Amino acid sequence: MKEDSVTDIQDAIRAITIWQPWATLLATGEKRFETRPWATRYTGPIAIHAGRDFRKEVQMIAERSGFCDLLERHGFAPDKYPRGELAGLPLGAIVGVGWMKRCVKTEDIVEEMFARSEEGSMLERDQIEVRLGDFHRGRFGFEIVNVTLLAEPIVCAGAQRLWRLDCRLEAAMRGMIDVDALGGVE
Repeated sequence: MKEDSVTDIQDAIRAITIWQPWATLLATGEKRFETRPWATRYTGPIAIHAGRDFRKEVQMIAERSGFCDLLERHGFAPDKYPRGELAGLPLGAIVGVGWMKRCVKTEDIVEEMFARSEEGSMLERDQIEVRLGDFHRGRFGFEIVNVTLLAEPIVCAGAQRLWRLDCRLEAAMRGMIDVDALGGVE
């Protein structure tokens, strides 16, 4: 499947499905890179979709890794619902939108982080980023900038890899934010 850039298909909005809490961390700007085992040439507007499932092992990772503190900064309560989900995190919905700036090898991202470090130690923001993703060699990081957390999530089914929003979802998204402005200054 050929992945077109926005210059090939005007105003196309793609989406990526991500498990919670990573979807919300990305949509709030706490997380900058989504890491995957595959690369893409796509750049342009990207909807951030929270997967419909919430896995118990993810809850344990979130609690141990300090994710709850990051979520709390944005008004998401770290208390748990009876089902074990992090309170207030939507599932099966588009939670935010941003601009996919680039796709780069994870080892290059880590190298960039060390290059801007102080005395050989990564900056705190970069240390958090590494905790939030899988930066092992051979993977790719999608840098997503100019993110906006939607005031109301848009409920819809997700898909694997990058997927296109249908006309209804794209109209709903454009009704909430100025998608075209996302590609501007970081």
